[in-house]
Amino acid sequence: LIFFSTENRTAVPGVAGPFDDADIYGWNGSSFNRAFDALTAGVPANADVDAVLVDGSTFYLSFTNASLTLPDIGAIADEDVVTYDGATWSLFFDGSAVGLAGGGEDVDAFEILPDSSVLVSVIEKANISGFPGQHLDEDLLCCVPTTGVPITGCTWSEYFNGFNVKLRSDSEDLDGTSVKSGNIYLSTWGRYTVSGLNGGRDDVFVCNSPTTGIPTACSSFTMYFNGSVNGITDNIDAFDVP
Repeated sequence: LIFFSTENRTAVPGVAGPFDDADIYGWNGSSFNRAFDALTAGVPANADVDAVLVDGSTFYLSFTNASLTLPDIGAIADEDVVTYDGATWSLFFDGSAVGLAGGGEDVDAFEILPDSSVLVSVIEKANISGFPGQHLDEDLLCCVPTTGVPITGCTWSEYFNGFNVKLRSDSEDLDGTSVKSGNIYLSTWGRYTVSGLNGGRDDVFVCNSPTTGIPTACSSFTMYFNGSVNGITDNIDAFDVP
């Protein structure tokens, strides 16, 4: 089971066109459906979703667009996360307010942990005031909110260090994540190679029984969703495992 968005306006098997890189598709193990129609929800035609979380009928979304205007909210940036409940848009995570204000700090992976902490990965590097070090695009950073919603303050830490598990090449930028039953589900911008597993940008793979923080370790890696086997030919640039 998976929800996902593609990098481009690429056909998804069994789903009627037109296709939009801001749409969210669902896979139930045997067939695909369109779970979120961006244009119907008032998303501008030029928008591209690059991070998603699905909680019942509520969608948490971030976009690649440096600036975008949404109903109910107005202008948002690529480091923000918003919600849509089927009727209303709201701001959930204000990226610039929590220190993600640089040009490469577009949030391109997102998750909410059971304790309400928020995980993000960014498209290039994150240099956050009060959080020493240079945090790379293969890392997952953890924000423990210090405010209510919208989140405008964080206590930051490093949750997942990609370099520690050999995600080191330019193609191994994390562009999707989900955490379920303690395991970390991941997707990358291009081809990846980790211990015992390799694949491409249309895959979702799992870091099993992880040691989080510094250093990061995974007891093993396994494939969760092989896109090419199931007819997905494009980069999965956002996903959620329900």
